[in-house]
Amino acid sequence: MNRERLIDRLDASSEPWDIVVVGGGATGLGAAVDAAARGYRTLLLEQSDFAKATSSRSTKLVHGGVRYLEQLNFSLVSEALRERGLLYENAPHLVSNLGFVVPRFKWWEGPFYGVGLKLYDALAGSENLTPSRGLDREATIAAIPNVEQDGLQGGVMYHDAQFDDARMAMTLALTAADLWPGKGWNFVFGQASLRDRVGVWSLYRNGDPDKDKASYQLCLKRTIKTAVHETGHMFSILHCTAWECCMNGSNTREESDRHPLWFCPECNAKVCWATRVDPVPRYRKTVEVCKKLGFEEERAFYEKSLARLAE
Repeated sequence: MNRERLIDRLDASSEPWDIVVVGGGATGLGAAVDAAARGYRTLLLEQSDFAKATSSRSTKLVHGGVRYLEQLNFSLVSEALRERGLLYENAPHLVSNLGFVVPRFKWWEGPFYGVGLKLYDALAGSENLTPSRGLDREATIAAIPNVEQDGLQGGVMYHDAQFDDARMAMTLALTAADLWPGKGWNFVFGQASLRDRVGVWSLYRNGDPDKDKASYQLCLKRTIKTAVHETGHMFSILHCTAWECCMNGSNTREESDRHPLWFCPECNAKVCWATRVDPVPRYRKTVEVCKKLGFEEERAFYEKSLARLAE
């Protein structure tokens, strides 16, 4: 994202904007992303920097509202836990698991906190981060050495999530900008549904294949890469954060173009297990396809992989 380039684009624009959002904090950025994703021509104005004020002074927690359990507001807690799970799954580079310890000083606090936090786990369902558990006195002191030790009986550990608010703001800003790079370009790269076993993506966003040979190859490579990525999601493979891999998540077209057109060893093992496919004949066919399409970097990678598998 280049400020001067964006201002130049704004100055050169003669068409009216559908929506103008004033303020680049968490709320403004979220509104801009939502509007652009719905196809509206959206302008976001920020006088200083994204998330400079209130949005950079948050608790940095993505929590399920455990305190609302005491009010028996189960619907609110369930909704918050569901959103926490989605954010943890979709943005593992921004959200991390964080443990909390509640010390116990009275006998009844053990069952009180223990049962309440087990209910918290249950409301999270399959999106629960880590089960809560009881701690004895020694484990509680080891977890929080500065805890008041006079009368301490133990503790209970439960888990919520923590996020990087500055990086989250920049991710939203990049997404909003990328969702509307030009007239008629309001399409996502790709989406896949594991439940429905369906993946969709927009060929339109991959470029103009009729412009020249280089544009054709770029458009084709983007299309194949998106197809491979979304198919991976359909086989339950999440975004890869440990390797350079076709399953890396991306926020911009430029970032997506930098990702390789192959699976890392871990994701490849998952695909082979899920499809029961022998990688050797698959790699041989892939080498032939890469030769035919002129994908030299990819052909060299798969030939090298075949040589290693033959050792």
